[in-house]
Formats: sequence, structure tokens, C-alpha cells
Amino acid sequence: MVGHCVHCGRCSNKVSAMNQRLQALKKSLDGAGEKISEKHLVRFDFRVFLLIFILVLMFVLAVAFRIHGSSMGAWDTFQPAGREEKTGIILGWAKPIRSDEWMVSTPWALSQSKLGYPVKNENVGANNDPLFTNIPVRHFTTIFRPQNWGYFGLGVERGFAFMWNFKIFGVLISFFFLLMLLTRNHFWLSLVGAIWVLFSGFTQWWFSTPLPETITSFALAFIGLAYLFLAMKKPLVVAGAVLLVIFSLNFVLFFYPPFQVPIVWLAAFLAVGFLVTGGRWQLFRSQAWTRLPIAAGGVFFIAVVLYFFYQDAKGTIAAVANTDYPGVRVAEGGDTGLVKMFSGFTGAPYSTKRFPLALGNACEASNYILLFPVVMIAWARNYVLKNKNNRMVSALLLFLLLISSWLLVRLPPRLAKISLLSYVPSSRALLGLGLASILVTIIYLAGKEREPMDASFARGAALSVFALMIFYGLLFDQVTGDWLRYRYGLLMALFYSAISYLLLMKKRTAFSLLILLILAPYYLVNPIAYGLDPIYGNRIVIAASEIQKKEPDSKWIEYGGNTLANLLKTSGLNVVNGNKYTPDLDFYRTLDPGREYQYIYNRYSDVVYGEAKQGSGKEVDFKLIQPDSFAVLIDPCSQKLAELGVTNFAFAYKPAAEKVSCLELITGLEESNVWFFARKM
Repeated sequence: MVGHCVHCGRCSNKVSAMNQRLQALKKSLDGAGEKISEKHLVRFDFRVFLLIFILVLMFVLAVAFRIHGSSMGAWDTFQPAGREEKTGIILGWAKPIRSDEWMVSTPWALSQSKLGYPVKNENVGANNDPLFTNIPVRHFTTIFRPQNWGYFGLGVERGFAFMWNFKIFGVLISFFFLLMLLTRNHFWLSLVGAIWVLFSGFTQWWFSTPLPETITSFALAFIGLAYLFLAMKKPLVVAGAVLLVIFSLNFVLFFYPPFQVPIVWLAAFLAVGFLVTGGRWQLFRSQAWTRLPIAAGGVFFIAVVLYFFYQDAKGTIAAVANTDYPGVRVAEGGDTGLVKMFSGFTGAPYSTKRFPLALGNACEASNYILLFPVVMIAWARNYVLKNKNNRMVSALLLFLLLISSWLLVRLPPRLAKISLLSYVPSSRALLGLGLASILVTIIYLAGKEREPMDASFARGAALSVFALMIFYGLLFDQVTGDWLRYRYGLLMALFYSAISYLLLMKKRTAFSLLILLILAPYYLVNPIAYGLDPIYGNRIVIAASEIQKKEPDSKWIEYGGNTLANLLKTSGLNVVNGNKYTPDLDFYRTLDPGREYQYIYNRYSDVVYGEAKQGSGKEVDFKLIQPDSFAVLIDPCSQKLAELGVTNFAFAYKPAAEKVSCLELITGLEESNVWFFARKM
């Protein structure tokens, strides 16, 4: 006879007790998981809060007082307004060499502000070009471009200051937090590393390009990825996904592959090294089914945004892809060389007037201080002694070897295209090389080795660095024509051999002080300035703005160069020439119906207009000045210009009366040697 269990409550009590123990165990495991997770994420202690408070306060004050780093004061030299050159300058000097900022991107941005931030602005280019040029535009993608938010609530002057200070404080804050992640919360080294990135020669000399915003987006997207993959609390996982989405989109929307492609490869190597170090992969797997759907949702959202962006941008994408420059430009690498690759060692004395002519100009000659070969020495020693190497260090060193190969060795075209490096002139890959070198140096410094570096080995390595630096100095002088000089070469060799010794021995304080010292010449590469008076206070812009109010539909050409054309754009006038992101092919094909000169005008370019040469027999002629500049030679009274709707002309010289018989003078600014004319009705 089978017995039946009589319900007495004992079994249910046992099950209940077991469930309670399981719940307690789960809480204990979750708590342990959170503690493990916290070790891999940023620890927000008092020092971190204080630093961020100070930096945010400085940002707010700088925006409130309209402080920026633009070199727009250079306009007082190129289009004089009858006043001192240092208008609006607090510290430093306007840098004429930064013409891609004060003469191109700043006039584009101010033209946008005058016209209501349109998606299409003929002052920028023939298509929806403002979407591609990191300038303010009234478009849904501006939600993902925080550097331009200020224009839409703070007014144009404070919006301009907001954009500039986003560059500065964005780099500082993003790389501080990135290095806090990578060094497991080493506060001082993270701060030194962020300052090192910000005030490196390459960063500062290219600061007025989208470079700072690009690397800030890389750092913040990586931080978002880390929180998405490692945080145990769901709100932090979601916050990481949001950060990743916003700054991945911001990164993509800069559309400058020469900087973006090396950083994408850097991010890939760094992410692999980061996730396989210190048990992070196991931590990710522990909640993979929670994280992966959120990650998939983020990827889907990015894809949707880019799809709708593409619908508005495909005309510009097609136009750029089919230009003769830069659309058909294909890089194969190998054209940088050792001298250029390590020129950061010699960059301290560079200025706009003093630089090695063989390297182009102060901007092209600039570079990062590359100490990764010293870290490689330490890595090799550990490998030989069978000591454990940090996997992030290993991953970054592998990336550095590969990107160095791109700088020094020409790749097969197919491999260059597959890797996307065909979009990267090797000199632009210096950005990825420099950032990776700084990151790997700081990570190595922060690490705790089981066996400290032997002092005699470090001294021997430092002596080797000294010898290599002497050799490099001789090689540098051979290429640059004895630019370095004996004394500076010897001082450079002594300085960097000392830094190498301190790095190998992990003397963090002394190393940091020397790095901050060698960066000192770069602290004022860009001026500290305020307001937009160098432009809006310029008598040329004032006169042009008055004309624009009366004749908002007028169409202008400047004769005599391209600087005045770009200045006039800040008033809102529609100017045919100056800098154009994409060419107006319909306009030029009217001037060139046989398309004989299409290879000249089908490019991103500075467009210059001049009078047709007497006796040439050509009503219109085109001359290629350099890859990004061409001239159109045509008489201002040509009927073709009238047919194309050109109504007004600005001359950067006083034209002969017989050359402008079809025009009538509007106003002449003799002090600035600028003359405005309108076509006679």
C-alpha cells in the first residue's frame, strides 16, 4: 500500500528557508560582482569631484566672458580695419598659419548664424555641406554634436566660445576619465596624461580643426563602452550605452577619415586589450544577456540616425567622392620617414616663423613626444625574464608597431583599401600614433610590477636612448639643413635619456614634472582671446552687413584673392568664391561648357577670381594653383557672369575705370583698400 504525505508545513518551511538562503547568496554574489565591477570603473572620490567642479566652473566662466582660442585677430593684418592687430587678445598672438580656422571654418560658422543655420549654405558649398563641416546647423543630428549646442541658446558670441571651450575642456575631462579607467583610478597620472594629450604639439598646432572634438568623442565613447560592458547596476549600463551612442555619432559625423581611421583602429586594439585584462571578460560574460540587448539597441539607434542623415547628405557624399581632390586621393603609406615620425622631440622651439622648412610649416612639422619605444624595451625585458606583461600594454604596442609600419613602409594598394588606411595620408596617422604612445606610457607607469626594474638595466637603456637621440639629431639635421644645431641636439639627447630612465624606473613624480616642463612651449600656441570684435568690428564687415540688409538676395564675387571673399561671408552675403567644401559644377560648367577644365574646379578649394589676361584670346580661363586652390580669370563685365546671377563685386584693390564700366560704385573703403560695386541695371 502506497503511503501519502500528510501536509504538515515542514516541507514548505524547508523550501522557504532554502529560497531565503538562495536569495541571500544571490545578493552576496551581486554585491561581490558590484565590488569587482567598481574596481574596473572610475572611482568618484573627493579629488575627482573637486577636479570636475573646477573644470566645469572654468568652462562656464570662459563661455560667460566669451573667451576662446581663435586666431581671428589675423584679419586685422590681412584685411586691415584701422586698429591694433591684437584686438580681443588677452594672451598670446593670433596665428595666421591657422587660416583653415580664422579664414574658413569661423566665417562659415558666422555665415550660418546670419542665415539661420540652414542645411544648405552656398557660402560653404554647393550641396548640404554644413552637415559635414562641424559648424552649427539646424538639423536633428545637432543633438549628437554637443560642441555646437551653445549656438542655439547662448547667442553667436557665447555659442562660439562654447564650441572653443568644448575643445579644451572636452579633451581634459574625457582623457582624464579614460585614463582613470585604464590605470585603475591613478588620479595624478590620469591628470598628467590628459594634460599631455591636450598640450602636445600636434594637438595644439591642429587645435582649430575638428581634431580635439574627434579625440574627445573617441575617449567618451570608449568610456561608455566600458560602462556598458562592465557596470553591474542597470542604470549605469544604460548610461554607458547613451554615452557610447552620442559620441560614436559625433565621431562619425566629423567626416575626416585621415584622423578617424587611425583612431578607430586604436579603439579596436585598446578595447581588446582592456576587456581581456584583469578578469574584465568574465565580468562582461556574467551579465552578457543583460548587456547585449542594450548594446544591440544602441547599434540599431545609431544605424537609424545615420540612415536618416544619409538621406539629407547623400548629394554631398557623392559630390565629395567624385572630386578630383580629395575624392580620388589614395594613400599607400610609407612617405613619412623617421625624421618626421619622431619630430615631436625637436618641436619645443617651433613657432610660425621658426620651423624646419623641409617639414613644410609649423603645423606640418608638429608632432607628439613618442616614448613608446622605451615602454617596448620594458616589455621585451619582461618577456625575456618571463614576467607578466599588461595585456593593454601589449595590445597598444602591437597597434603602434602596425601604425609605424604605415608611416614608414608603402603597403600594397589592396591591403591599404581593405584596412581603410588608403584614406589616411601617413602624416595624418601621427594622431593615432601619438595618442597610443601617451596612453601606453601612462598605463605602464601606473602598473605595479612583481619585480621592480633593475637600476643598472635602466641606466643602460637610458644610455642607449642617449646614443639613439644623438643619431636622430644628426639624421634630422641632414634632412632639414642643420636646423637643430649641436647644442640643442645634445640637450635634447640628455633630456630624453633622463626621461627614459625615470619612465623605466617608474619615478612617477619626477617623470610627470619633466613632461609638464617640456610641454610648456605649447601652452600658448593658440591665443587666449575674447569676443568676435575682430570680425564684427571690422569696417569691411560693417559695410557689407548694411548692404546685406538692403539686398539680401545679392550674389557676389571678390577680385584680388580669396581672403576678402571669406570675410564677406561673415556678414551673410552670398559670395561665389573663397573656400568651398564642394564645387558648384553647374556654375562652372556654364563658364566651361566643354568641360575642358573640370579637373581644375571639381575639388575642395580656395577659389580666386582675377581679370582675364589681355591677348589670351580666352573669355574664361582656369588655373590650378595647388591641389586645394584654383583661379578663374574672367572680366567682371563678362555677360556670362550676368547670366549666372552675379550682381555685385568686391575688389581688394582699386580697379581701373575701363575694367568696371558696367558697374557702379557702392562704397569705397580707402583705408582698407576695399571697393564694393553693383552691376548697372
